[in-house]
Amino acid sequence: IFLLNDQEMVNLKRRFSASGKISRSVDVLAFPALPGFPHPESRRRPLGEVYLNKDLAGRDYKKLVYLLVHGLLHLAGYRHSREKESRRMASLEKKLWHHLSLFV
Repeated sequence: IFLLNDQEMVNLKRRFSASGKISRSVDVLAFPALPGFPHPESRRRPLGEVYLNKDLAGRDYKKLVYLLVHGLLHLAGYRHSREKESRRMASLEKKLWHHLSLFV
């Protein structure tokens, strides 16, 4: 999990975007772990990396937790490119947020 400022997030999105064009801030980015990438500190296969925009979240740690949930769902295979997928992902985010809000 990485916390980046707004400009770093835009640069990262541009670097890995298919078109290389981006016109607005990005709140969260998730990159799945590459197959075969060595992680000697663990025998488990890592999900990947999540980058959170600390400027957009400000001092609202609950917003950061929500963005982290969103990024982790992307690493778990959830998408929101289609309406049905978007509704399904939003529903799961709400359920997870409800459970996490008991601790946050």
